[in-house]
Amino acid sequence: MVVVQNGSSAPAKAQPVTNGRASTLTKLRPGPPAGSNGGVPTIPQMPSGNGKAALLNGAAGAKAEQQPAAAHQASGNGAAGKAAHVRPDLYIQLYLAIMEQQQEQAVGSQPAALKPSPDAATPAKAAADAAAEEEAALAAQAAAAAAAEQAREAAAAEAAEEAAAAAAQQAKAKAAAAAEQAKEAAAAATKAVEAASAAAKQAKEAAEAAKQAEEAAAAAAKEAEEVAAAAKEAEQAAAAAKQAEQAAAAAAQAHEAEAAAAAAARQKAAPGRREEAAAAEEAAAEAAAAAAAQEPELPREPYTLVKKVALAGGMLHVVVLEGDRMLRVWTPPGYSRAEAARHPYPLLLLNDGQNLFEDKLSFSGASWRAGEAAAAAITSGRLPPFLVAGIDHAGPDRSLEYLPYTPGTGPGGFRKDAAQWPGGGVAAYLTQVFDEVLPWVQEQYGAATSPDRIAFGGSSFGGVCTLYACMHHGHRFGAALVESPSLWFADEKFLREDLERYEGPWPQRMFLGMGSREYGGTRPKEPATRQWDRLLVSYCVRLARLLRRRGLGASRLHWQIGLQAAHTEAAWAQRLPGALEFLLQPWWADAAQRHAGDLFFTSPSRLSAGQPAVLFVNKAVSHVLAGCTARLRTRMGFNNWGLGLSERELEPAPQLEAPQAQPPPEAQQAEEEEEEEEEEEEEEGEQQAGAGQTQAASFFGSGGGGGAAEAAAAAAEEEAAAVEAEAGAASDAAAGGSGPAAAAAAVPAPAPVEEQAQQEPTWQAVTFTVPDKAYEMNFVLTDGRGAWDNNAGCDFYLRVKLPPSGLTAGQSPEEVRAAARAAAEGPADEAASRSAPKLFFTSPEVLVAGAPGVLYFNRARSALRTNPNVKVGCGAVQGALVRLGFNHWDLDTADLGLAPAELWQGDGVDWWATKPFTVPEEAFDMSFAFTDSQGKWENNEGHNYDVPVWRPQEVAADAPPRTIEHSDAVDHAGGTLHVIRLSKRAVTNQASRESKWKEEKVLRVWTPPGFSVESAPHGGWPVLFMCDGQNMFEDWLAHQGTAWRVGEAAAHLIGGKVVPPFVVVAVDSAGPMRSLNYLPYKPGTGAGGFRPDAERWPGGGCEGYMQRLVQEIMPLVCSSFGTATDPARVAFGGGSFAGVTALYAALHYPHVFGSVLVESPSLWIAEGRFLQDLWAHKGPLPERLFMGCGTREYSATREFARQEIDSLLLHYYRDAARALEAGGMRGSQRLRFIVQPDAGHHESAWAWRLPEALSFLLSPWWNE
Repeated sequence: MVVVQNGSSAPAKAQPVTNGRASTLTKLRPGPPAGSNGGVPTIPQMPSGNGKAALLNGAAGAKAEQQPAAAHQASGNGAAGKAAHVRPDLYIQLYLAIMEQQQEQAVGSQPAALKPSPDAATPAKAAADAAAEEEAALAAQAAAAAAAEQAREAAAAEAAEEAAAAAAQQAKAKAAAAAEQAKEAAAAATKAVEAASAAAKQAKEAAEAAKQAEEAAAAAAKEAEEVAAAAKEAEQAAAAAKQAEQAAAAAAQAHEAEAAAAAAARQKAAPGRREEAAAAEEAAAEAAAAAAAQEPELPREPYTLVKKVALAGGMLHVVVLEGDRMLRVWTPPGYSRAEAARHPYPLLLLNDGQNLFEDKLSFSGASWRAGEAAAAAITSGRLPPFLVAGIDHAGPDRSLEYLPYTPGTGPGGFRKDAAQWPGGGVAAYLTQVFDEVLPWVQEQYGAATSPDRIAFGGSSFGGVCTLYACMHHGHRFGAALVESPSLWFADEKFLREDLERYEGPWPQRMFLGMGSREYGGTRPKEPATRQWDRLLVSYCVRLARLLRRRGLGASRLHWQIGLQAAHTEAAWAQRLPGALEFLLQPWWADAAQRHAGDLFFTSPSRLSAGQPAVLFVNKAVSHVLAGCTARLRTRMGFNNWGLGLSERELEPAPQLEAPQAQPPPEAQQAEEEEEEEEEEEEEEGEQQAGAGQTQAASFFGSGGGGGAAEAAAAAAEEEAAAVEAEAGAASDAAAGGSGPAAAAAAVPAPAPVEEQAQQEPTWQAVTFTVPDKAYEMNFVLTDGRGAWDNNAGCDFYLRVKLPPSGLTAGQSPEEVRAAARAAAEGPADEAASRSAPKLFFTSPEVLVAGAPGVLYFNRARSALRTNPNVKVGCGAVQGALVRLGFNHWDLDTADLGLAPAELWQGDGVDWWATKPFTVPEEAFDMSFAFTDSQGKWENNEGHNYDVPVWRPQEVAADAPPRTIEHSDAVDHAGGTLHVIRLSKRAVTNQASRESKWKEEKVLRVWTPPGFSVESAPHGGWPVLFMCDGQNMFEDWLAHQGTAWRVGEAAAHLIGGKVVPPFVVVAVDSAGPMRSLNYLPYKPGTGAGGFRPDAERWPGGGCEGYMQRLVQEIMPLVCSSFGTATDPARVAFGGGSFAGVTALYAALHYPHVFGSVLVESPSLWIAEGRFLQDLWAHKGPLPERLFMGCGTREYSATREFARQEIDSLLLHYYRDAARALEAGGMRGSQRLRFIVQPDAGHHESAWAWRLPEALSFLLSPWWNE
C-alpha cells in the first residue's frame, strides 16, 4: 500500500513507528486510494468517438496535458487541474441530456418485432399518445434549446476560460521570469551582503588588531617609562649609595681626625678647656653615629612586620607605619600573646621611636635604652611585665607633628636654627596615634585598653606633644612622661597661655625631667650658655608649680633636675628607671587584686629556662606563716630538687599592698602652706629668669666684645651656679617624689620599731634565675625559726616552659638543619638521662632530612645485652643511593658499627652509639634493627623499629604528606563530629605495603558548639588527643557496645563552665596492629601466664606511633582546626593498652602534652617491665595526670572471677601512682588517682569516670 501525503507518495512501511505501533500521522491522515491525484475526487471522462478528449475537457484539457510535470504535481495540492473551474451541475445536466438522446436513438433502431403495433392503440390512447408525444417533443425541443443554450454558454465560458488560462499562462510565464530575475537579484544581493559582511568582519578584525597594537604600543611605552624610571631610581640609589658611602667614609675619617684632635686637645688643653674638648669629641661621635644610622629602607605595606630582634630578654618588633617610618614594639621576657588575651599587658607609648632602643639609630648616637630599663624593672619585681611601643618621628616634619605652633627662635632669639621649622600639626598627629596606632597595638599585642594602664610620653618637642595630649586626650591614658619639654617655642605662648588657662583634668601621675645644662650641654663651644640653661630650668619649675596648683601633689607629680644633664637621649636614659618606677607602680593593682587569695605567683607568670623571674608570696594566706613577723625565707630547687638548690630571703613588696589612706588634716594643711611658699619662690624665679633673659639678650646683641660682655658673662655664670645648687636640692627632694620645697613633707617621719614590725607588708618577693636545664621548680617557705609551709609535705611546684625542640614551623630549613647538626655534634647527656628507660634514642631527638644524626642504643635493655659486638642495620645513611619515595627499607642499607658512648652508665643503662650519619634529603622515615653479626637480632619481633624524619619547608612538597582525603560531619552532643579519612601513603615495595597496616587512617574530631577556626582564642583551641577513636563517641562502633561518650561529657562540662571550650581529636586504632602501636614492647602473657591470648600479639612500635602523632597528625589538625600547640593547653589520653601509651607520653612527651589521662593501663605487659621503666624515670613529667582503675579489672569481663588477678592489677596501679609521686608529681593539684569499687576493664567504667577526669585535667585551661 502506498500512502500519499501532500502530493507525494512513499511506501507505507517507511512511515515512522513508535513503540511498535504506526505513528499518529499514519493513523490519523491516511492517504487516498491508489490512482488518486492527491486527495481531490476525480470525475471520470466521458467516451469520445473520435479518440479525443471529452467535451468536458475541451481545449483546456488538451492544454492541461501539455503542461509540464511540475504543474500537474502542483494540482495535487487541492486544485485538481484546470477542470476544477467548470461547474459540476452543468456536467450532470449535459450528461443526462446526451444519455436520453442516445436512448431514444437506440429505441428507434430496435427491430420491428419489438416495436408496438399501431393497431393496438385506441383513439383516445392515440390522442393521448400524440399529445404526449407532442408534449415530449416540445419538451425535447425546449430541452434541446436549453441544452443548446447551455452548450453555447458553456462554449462561451470555455472560450473565456481558455482565454483566461492563456492570459494566466502568459502572466505566469512573466511572473516566473520576474521571479527568476528576482531570484538572481536576491542571489546577487546575498553575495553582496556576504561580501559586505566579510569586508565588515575584516574591517573589525583590522580595527581590533589596530587597537591591540595601540594598547601594546601604550604598554610598551609605559613599560619603557617604568624601565626608565627604574633605571633613574637605580641610578639615584646608586648615587645615594655612593654618597652614603662617601659620607660614611668622610664621617669615619672625621671621627678618626676628631678623635686624634680630641686626644691631642686633652693632652694640651688647660683644665678649664678639657670639658669643651670632650664635648667636641662627643659631638663628632654623635655625627658619625647619625651618618652610619642613615640606612635607606624600601617602602612596605603599613603595619607589616619588618624584623624581630632579641633585646634585654624580650623581643623588639619593628613594624612599618608608613613609608620608611616605623613602629617599634618591645615585648618583655616571658611575653605570651595567649596570656595577653586573658590579662592584657600595660603599655608605655612613646614618641621618637628611633631614639628609644638602638644606639645606632638614635639622633645623638645613644638611645633611651628603654628595653633595658623596662627589663630591669620587670625582672627585679619593681614593675609588672609591660609593653613599650615607640612611634618614629617624621624626620624633617618632626616639629610639625609635635608642636601646636611654629617654634620660632625663642625668647631673645637664642634658637635661630629653628626659625624656619614647621609646626601646628600636633592635633592631627595625636588623632592618628590614639585612633589608629594605639588600637592596632592593643589588637595585635594584647595591650591594655583601660586608660589607667596606659602611659604616654616624649622628650623635647615630643615632651610638648605629651603635654598637649594631656590636655586634649587625657582620657586615653593615666600617666605621662615629660622629658625636657621645649617650652621656649612660639615665644612661650604654650606655657603662658595654653597651660595657664587650662582648667581640665590631668593624668593620675606625671613625671617631669630637665637637665641643668639643657642648652650648653650640647653646645660646648658656644659662649654664654648659662642664661639659657637657667631659662630652660625655670620652665620646668614653673610647669611643676602650675601642676601642683592644679591638684597634682607629691603622690601624683614627680619632677627632677639632672645635674650637668644635657638635652640628650643619654640624659633621658639616666632618668628613665626612676621615672618608670614612679609612673607605673599603680599597674601592680591589677595583679594584686587577681592574686589576692593566692599564696604565691611569679612574674612572668610562665617561668622559662635561663630567664630571670620573681616569686611573690602572700604570707597572710599561709596557714603556717600568717602570724610571723619576720621576713620569710624560701628553699628552692629545680627538677625535683636535683638542680640549683638554694635558700633565699624574701624582701618586702609594698607595690602589691593596698593604696595608703589619705594623709591626716594636719599634713594637708602643711602641704597647703608649702604650696604658698612655692608660689612666692615662683615669682622670684620668674623675676630672675627675666633678668637672665635681659642679660643674655644684651650679651648676644653686643656681639661678645667689651667689658660689658665680660660682666654679663660673669653674672650669667653666677646665676648658673645658683641654678645648679637649687637643682641639687631639687634632685635630692625629687628622689622622694616632689619638688624642692616639698622634700620634707614628702618623706614621712620614721615610725617606731614596733609599728614598723606590725606594718611589715604581707606581700614579699625574691628574684632568681631559672637554670638553663630546668623543667620544673620546687620550693618551700619558712620563717627561719622552724616553721615550714611545704604544701602539706608535697612541696610547691611550678612548671618551667621548656625551650622549643628546634623544629618549629616558623624556622627556615637552614635553621632547622643547623639545630639538628648542633644536636648531633653536641653532648647527649640530657637526652640520655631522659631516655634511660628506652631502648634507643636519636640525636637530634627528631631526625632531619639532609642533616646529620646519631643513633644511641641501650644495650642493657635489649636481648643483645650479653653480646660484646653489636651492629645496627640502618636504611638511611651517608653515601647510600637515594631516590624519591619512602624508605621502609626502600633506600640502600648500610651496616654501621656501634661503640660504647661516653654517657652515664648504670643499672639498666648501657648506651652505645653510631658515628654520625647523614639522613638523605628524600627520607621521611628511618627503619632499623640491631644485630650481633652472629645471627641474633633485636628487630622488634620481626617488625623492625621506625622513627619519622622531619622535612624542612623547602623539601616538604616532595614528602608523602598525610592529608585529608575525605571528611564527613554530623551533629553530635551539641557540637559537630568530623569523621576524617587520611590520605594513603604510596607503596613502593613489600616493606612499604606491610607498614600501611600499622599507620593511622581515620580521625574523629569533635568541635564544641559555636566552634570556628576564625574564632579560636589566641594560641589556638585547647585540644584533647585520645587513642582508640572508634570507641570514643558512638556506641555502635565501640569495642564492647558502649563508647566513652567523650562528646557528651565535654559538652556537659563546657556548658556548665567547668572547662573552657575545647576540641577532641580521637585517632582510630590500627586494628590487629593496635598492640604494636600502643606498647613499647611485646605484651607477653603476664605474670603467671594469666593472659595466654596475648602471647602472639606484637609490640614495640609505641615510639613510632607517638612520633607520627606529634610530627604528622598534630600539625594536620592544627592547620585544619586551629588547635593549640602550647603543652599547657594540650592533653593526651587512652585506656588499656592505650593507657600504657598515655603513661609513655607522660614520661617522654611532657613537652608536648601538659595533661595526661590514663585509664586502666595494662601494666601487666612484659611481666611488669613498664613499671620498672616508670620507677627508673628521672626526667620531667606533665603538670597534671589523672589515673583511674577498678577493683575488678580482670573478673568483670570474664565468666569466672579471679580475685588474685584483680588484686595483682590493683597493686600495679597503686605502684604506678607511687612511682609518679616519687618522680615529682606530689599533691592533689598534679596527680589524681581514683579506684572505683567493682568497676571492670571496659568503656562503661571509663565513661563513668570521664567527667571527673576532664574536670581535673582541663579546668586549669581557663588560666592558661
